[in-house]
Amino acid sequence: MLRDLLAAALCCAEESSILVFRLNVSLLLMLTVLVPPTLFAITYVLSALHGHVTWCLPLLHGCTDITHTALYPPASYLFTFLLMPAATSMALLFYCFCLRLESLGGDAARLQLISSLGVTACVFLLASTALIQGKEYTAWHLHTICANSFFVLMLIAQFMYSRLNWGLRHRDKLRAVYLRCALHGAQILVLSAYLGTKLFWPIFYNKSYQWWLTLSIIAWYATFLLVRSDSLSLGRFGNGVPPSSQSS
Repeated sequence: MLRDLLAAALCCAEESSILVFRLNVSLLLMLTVLVPPTLFAITYVLSALHGHVTWCLPLLHGCTDITHTALYPPASYLFTFLLMPAATSMALLFYCFCLRLESLGGDAARLQLISSLGVTACVFLLASTALIQGKEYTAWHLHTICANSFFVLMLIAQFMYSRLNWGLRHRDKLRAVYLRCALHGAQILVLSAYLGTKLFWPIFYNKSYQWWLTLSIIAWYATFLLVRSDSLSLGRFGNGVPPSSQSS
């Protein structure tokens, strides 16, 4: 009986040349938004308790960066264990976001490029996390290249997505679109302050900029919590028929 049902399902899939996967991403999105900030706070406290970093308010004082809170156990174990799945879910979600925008009328070729940038950024995040092996054994140059590549590619991908989304804003949740634009304004301010202090006023430079940029990237993801979860899906389709048309 089960074999006959499977055979019938495979036959239907071959005839229609359409295979669609549905994923309710609301829980995944919520975990992706909540886990990294919570993880950063916990690893900082653990590192400070063990004397690996100094006590301060990193978002204000910038006494340390995120990487240095995860150099030594037990913080390093927790950091790798949770951040690598979070980075993977960020890539998956970004792909879902692009599928959704395409269903709203977004240009497929541009969205493919945007999706590739976002997913590649997450791959660099995975690589930079994997390279954290303690202060003595971390490949610092390679880690820095991977971490910076993550920030650059992800910020570009998010900005390109929001720009395309702005043209389709009346088909989307307006509040979410406006929040993303506001976040980009904040990101520009943070980047300007970072470059200004780094290049011209080094006495005012601290490591808080990395924290703020990281949180702004996560906040961008959080804006999709305002979107109906059933409008986000992971799909693969044939014959030029998008997943959205299957549910309409």
